[in-house]
Amino acid sequence: MQYVPSLSNKLSKQVSLLVFGCAIPQMSADLDSDGILDEAFRNGITVFDTAEAYGLSEVSLGNWIDKRKNRDEIVLITKGCHPKVDSKGNMGPDRMNPDALIEDIEQSFKRLKTDYIDIYFLHRDDLNSEVGPIIDVLNEYYSLGKIKEFGASNWSYQRIQAANNYAKSKGLKGFGVSSPNFGLCEQKADPWGGGSGCVSISGPSNSEARLWYKENAIPVFAYSAIGHGMLSGKVKSNDPSTKSLLDAPAQKAYYREENLERLRRCEFLALKHNCTVSQIAIAWILNQTEVLALPIVSSSKINNIRMNIEAVDIQLSSEEVAWLDLSVCSRS
Repeated sequence: MQYVPSLSNKLSKQVSLLVFGCAIPQMSADLDSDGILDEAFRNGITVFDTAEAYGLSEVSLGNWIDKRKNRDEIVLITKGCHPKVDSKGNMGPDRMNPDALIEDIEQSFKRLKTDYIDIYFLHRDDLNSEVGPIIDVLNEYYSLGKIKEFGASNWSYQRIQAANNYAKSKGLKGFGVSSPNFGLCEQKADPWGGGSGCVSISGPSNSEARLWYKENAIPVFAYSAIGHGMLSGKVKSNDPSTKSLLDAPAQKAYYREENLERLRRCEFLALKHNCTVSQIAIAWILNQTEVLALPIVSSSKINNIRMNIEAVDIQLSSEEVAWLDLSVCSRS
């Protein structure tokens, strides 16, 4: 496993290039997932991503950390201010406000059995909410050492900039990290909604956003790194029937002709590099020069976890990176 330099003055732990996503069925239901987490940690993953909105995932992760006594080695990410979701999957009203933020942070401490969080993300935005009160609350926890770094998930770069402008004007800390959708697959529609919706920086239409991230040196924790399964290898570019293997959000957001062409190119390079389609998709993120991106990847299968980790060592040429993203029509 490879690691990135410290992301914050208060976060001195090793940060693995790969992040293990804890929104998996076993953890959401608080079923036995210790073997899965053990495998990820044993192979060098130190960063684990969960959220208040992921069912019982925080409880499951907190119990594992408590049993393994490895809190000092774990970079713990969680998220809050997501709209509440009922039993039918319907989302409630926006919750991006100071009261909801404090409630979610305090509940996360309890569920995760910890007195501090390494990285805290706001899970959704509400464009009608002022950024100032949110920055104020986050800085209170930051000053006490209860949050080591914080940022936004599914916030536009313009809103992040507005938050950071406010922070600078008040002598406070601004967002130092971000977690939008980013990957080879271009997100063509909002897969889940909620709040002000999902934000992506993938694809040609978001080049300005990626430039902003580069200029501001803000690391990206990239969710849906393989297109919510589109580039997992289960979908075949020459077999339309495999579309049914994707869930409804993935079909809505990613199953488009442009992404099928990206899949075809991943399949070709997977043969060339003697690896899997998903490994090519992960390697594409890790070989980016525009942004420092850490893919959030997850699996309930031990073998898939190992293969995801092996993708860290795959080197793609700049020509291959451009070709995969349809920037050039033919291979050089």
